[in-house]
Amino acid sequence: MRRSPANRLAGRPVAFRRPLALPGAVLLAAGLTAAGGAGVASADAVDFTLVSHAVTVDKDAGTATFKLTFDEAPDFGVVGDAQLDAFQYEVDADTTALDRPVEWSDIDSVIRGGEIWQGNGIPVRQRDGDGGEAAGGWGPLRALVPFEIDGNTVTFTTGLSAIGDADGAFRYRVFTTSHGEMTAQAVGAVIPLPAALWTGLTLLGGIGLSWRLRRA
Repeated sequence: MRRSPANRLAGRPVAFRRPLALPGAVLLAAGLTAAGGAGVASADAVDFTLVSHAVTVDKDAGTATFKLTFDEAPDFGVVGDAQLDAFQYEVDADTTALDRPVEWSDIDSVIRGGEIWQGNGIPVRQRDGDGGEAAGGWGPLRALVPFEIDGNTVTFTTGLSAIGDADGAFRYRVFTTSHGEMTAQAVGAVIPLPAALWTGLTLLGGIGLSWRLRRA
């Protein structure tokens, strides 16, 4: 069933942050939040949460490289009909504003880490349309992206056109799930900079902790 703003989970802000150095682009990242809802089952720590997220844009190559670090090595195997660990990006290519959430109508493309189990890479999908059984209610395939896993970190590069972007400036929401339950989420915006401003650029990226919460 397709996700919509009505059934997305709201979060609680976590204050802890650390710097991210990103040559050639500015990553403005809001603090990572726990995946909260109306009812909290417990405050026990959840396995597989997001520790940091970064994006580097190469405008000349027309690509964006995404880097996600988790609190443990991801397990993208399947139990029953669900991937054990997963992540997903919802990309809004029309603005870099972080003063409002990424709503359903804002989404231009979805990067579906929850489909890694199929063994074909990470699908990038359109928001609307029939993407088939494994698409989680999202639309047709725009690209299949290879990825690398190094310990707790997943890295992949996609064309800007595949995520619906033309100028290397976009915002996104990213979240993680474990056994189908959302464990953490964060938002970020990427703004390419002139080469003269690359040296020594350091900005704050959002990281934090998460707690086990009832699935909404």
